[in-house]
Amino acid sequence: KVVILAAGEGKRLRTKKKNETKAQIKVYGLSLIQRVILSAKKAGLSNFIVVVGYKKEILISYLKKISKIHDVSIEIVENPQWRKGNGTSVYACHDLIKGNFFILMCDHLFDPSILTELSKNNLPENGAILAIDKNIDKVFDLGDATKVQDQDGSIIRIGKNLKSFNAIDTGIFFCTPTIFAALENAFRERKHSLSGGIARIINLDKMKAYDIGNKFWLDIDTEKSLKYAKRALLSQLNKISEDGFISRFVNRPISKRISVMLSYFPISPNIITIISFVTGLMAAFMFIKGNYFFTLFA
Repeated sequence: KVVILAAGEGKRLRTKKKNETKAQIKVYGLSLIQRVILSAKKAGLSNFIVVVGYKKEILISYLKKISKIHDVSIEIVENPQWRKGNGTSVYACHDLIKGNFFILMCDHLFDPSILTELSKNNLPENGAILAIDKNIDKVFDLGDATKVQDQDGSIIRIGKNLKSFNAIDTGIFFCTPTIFAALENAFRERKHSLSGGIARIINLDKMKAYDIGNKFWLDIDTEKSLKYAKRALLSQLNKISEDGFISRFVNRPISKRISVMLSYFPISPNIITIISFVTGLMAAFMFIKGNYFFTLFA
């Protein structure tokens, strides 16, 4: 199963709509949580547990629609203690989890292959694996990122205020149910973040790391990071190694601008296919007419 944490208020990135949560903020036609779900689905995962808290009624209604649209199973878990920290949101799922599972953040975009590769790693018994990014110089808003000290594939320290670190926490975890006992221990010390529970697993030498290499991921929690995400997603459309000169410098820039404009409208791929087909028929008709004006227009 996949647990998606979506209970937080998102104070640094507030939606302008009253009937919307941070998870519903759209990036080129798809909401943040839609993108997370679709990335996981592309990796072969289709059973989700979404933890809600802030504006829960609004998000629950939205998730029911998303479940039908994308043909995935979404169980809703309400976390009344969401204000304490995201560790409480993970713990709120403990009755529903019996085996190994993924933990994702509703505002972290990522390459689906990260989950595919992460699932191939051998989970340590009673432990967990965290996907880490060692390209520290490329991380957007490093100051707000959760830092990690990795040593030969094992995580030995984690926290936002680490002075010494060599990787960044991507917010993508593959866990055994032991995480719940670790969180309970952290709660006793009034530490309610997920990192607090992970620190307990680190103490048992059961916390492993998976380096994502150059794979894409991004934490979106400010307006600046949202704008950066839009630029980053567009850059993913570039296939420089596959494009010829005309495609790279003429066709692709035009198609990217058209894609951005279309993303703001509720147009399905089927409708676009029909429009393309009709356009092709019109062009063929104009060529058949043989008139100079029609041919030039086509």
